[in-house]
Amino acid sequence: MGNMTSSAFSNLNLPPEYYQEQRQPNNQEPILLTMPPPTQNPNPNQKQKAILSYFSPQPYHSLEKPYEFTPEAYSHRASLTNHLIASNNLTFEPRVVEIQDIRGKEAEFELDVHGFCFLKSKTGVGDLKDEKEVQERYLSEIEGLLREVLERNGDGEGRKVRVVAFGWKVRSSEALVGDGKGEVDGGGSFGVPTRHPHVDQSPEGALRRLKHHLPGEVDELLKCRFRILNVWCPLQKVTAWPLALCDARSVNPADLVPKEQIGKEFTGESYLARFSERHRWVYLGGMERGEVVVTKIFDSRERKGGDGGGVDACLHCSFELESEEWKGVRESIEVRAMVFDELGDEEVEDGWVLV
Repeated sequence: MGNMTSSAFSNLNLPPEYYQEQRQPNNQEPILLTMPPPTQNPNPNQKQKAILSYFSPQPYHSLEKPYEFTPEAYSHRASLTNHLIASNNLTFEPRVVEIQDIRGKEAEFELDVHGFCFLKSKTGVGDLKDEKEVQERYLSEIEGLLREVLERNGDGEGRKVRVVAFGWKVRSSEALVGDGKGEVDGGGSFGVPTRHPHVDQSPEGALRRLKHHLPGEVDELLKCRFRILNVWCPLQKVTAWPLALCDARSVNPADLVPKEQIGKEFTGESYLARFSERHRWVYLGGMERGEVVVTKIFDSRERKGGDGGGVDACLHCSFELESEEWKGVRESIEVRAMVFDELGDEEVEDGWVLV
């Protein structure tokens, strides 16, 4: 197993007004450089130009690690101190990238090569905004889906896996505003699409998650191949704010910047991303309910080959396109799950490794 705590892994020629910083002293919003209007393209099945909000490291980040409080955690922390603290120290900048619609080529993408794959799976849950239904039925559906797919298609030749869903979120673009504010992840069950490229967990963040959710099993589970996967699907056809996915082979470990995600009860660590012209972005145009994207967030197994090495995680974010075909509100649900492969020839019962 790799080191769990290590980071394994042109300017735009825009008018000056696009670079006005919007952060005022003690402002609780991230620093975000104003983004120009989205590129219009009436042919959504072609390669698109879009604008992504990349992390822009500042000199003070050499002294202070990038961080972000959830709103609940920030309110709680502020109530305990008389010292004024900022809710985050993040800075973003707009970058124009090309994003290829790969509709019709979904089968070419593999989880362990590109960092993501596409599946089709219909849910028996009617209302995916119903927290009780999600908790009691949908999470177990996703656990079953991942077990079936990984045991059938994995390189373990039928090796059993254990899947533990540990979080979920419904996102709606309805609350997004034009200047990029409002995209801070509140840490609860509902949120908005995130517009900056990121990975949900760093290797350190994955280890923290394991210790938080399965504290009594850490030593034994670290003997297994340990992955964190994200299962994303729309609630209806996507006509706005599609999900962009970055080919893991095009990302260098140096592109990734650890960020502290500070919640009230748990502090995780995720990755932000610096811009690189190497990054190759794709999306699946017009996704329907029942079409699923599985993205790799973390993998303890050392990455095998790939052109330029790459990383074993999938940068992703949402992006905006404006055309006659792209209108409306995007709603989606995502589930995050830990996956553990069985230990060689050890006995396995009901997906749990007996050691």
